[in-house]
Amino acid sequence: MCGHFGAYNSKGMLPYTTLHVLWNMMMTGVVRGMDGTGFAAVDKDGANLRAMKIAGGPWNLFGGAVWKQFKDSVDKSASMLLGF
Repeated sequence: MCGHFGAYNSKGMLPYTTLHVLWNMMMTGVVRGMDGTGFAAVDKDGANLRAMKIAGGPWNLFGGAVWKQFKDSVDKSASMLLGF
């Protein structure tokens, strides 16, 4: 069973410290099981939704090309980030 967590900033872009906290939450959530790892991001105006999910634990996600592309898009415009 997966856990869900997230952060929202009504002023727009999420700060780096928030992204770091979410990363730590995902790594800690591994104790629940390793069914899958994913993130979804939404812009402040709700116009842009992007999501990614892989099978396995977060260490299979972080550091790969797909994660870098997703993180770069989140760094620029996401005001809400959900992890699962």
